[in-house]
Amino acid sequence: MHFKSHIIDLLQRIGLTHNEAKFYLISYQNPNATIKELQNKLNFSLATTYRIFEHLKELGLLISSQNNWRQNINVLSLKTLASKLSKEQKKLRKIELELQKVNNLMNLTNFNDSEDSINILTDKNQIIEHNYQILNKSWENMLVYGSAEILIDVVGYKAEHDFKDIRVRKGKKCNVILTEIGEYAKELVPNNEREFRNMKIQIDKNNQNYMFYIYDNEITIWKKDDTNSRSIIISEPDVIKIYKQMFDHSWLNAN
Repeated sequence: MHFKSHIIDLLQRIGLTHNEAKFYLISYQNPNATIKELQNKLNFSLATTYRIFEHLKELGLLISSQNNWRQNINVLSLKTLASKLSKEQKKLRKIELELQKVNNLMNLTNFNDSEDSINILTDKNQIIEHNYQILNKSWENMLVYGSAEILIDVVGYKAEHDFKDIRVRKGKKCNVILTEIGEYAKELVPNNEREFRNMKIQIDKNNQNYMFYIYDNEITIWKKDDTNSRSIIISEPDVIKIYKQMFDHSWLNAN
């Protein structure tokens, strides 16, 4: 009895109600039972039983054979449930880290006074459009730091090459520090002088999942993770100053 209570307690700690936890446990002990059979064992009303069933099904904790009252119900094993929770925990950890980054950016900016100091783009078309808009900024030397491969992943091969070609035609220079040597980086390295680019290499495995541009009075951070791509546009002067100092320090120490 104590063992069952412990399982119910654990299920409640992951967000289930007491009745939902009992439904899960009884279903676990009685595989292929029907809703009516589970209702009798739990002594719940039919409405409560159906409500719990629909919620657990929505959460992905059980499966059923049909869509009527005679359907047979099976719940995930405790082992599968533990694995599912582990994956969710990893996703939540990524979200936590991303929220911390955003919070740090907000703390560095006058966020309450200037809501436009940070703009995050996730739509692919908007990201590519912003990529081209940078070409119209009044910058002399763009500062570039990070992984060139990320640019291909985020904006696409064509948009990145178009950007490069237009920048060269406009005669705009850039200083670049690459943190990894991938296929696109190998393509860039031989053409530095012809493409108005000063490039240095500073291999850094901790800084290979993004690329940032510093130009005019903005910074754009191109970033990609397992789920999506995004462009983070920052126009807060204090943050831009910090990024420029970081770049200058890395430039002095890069090969």
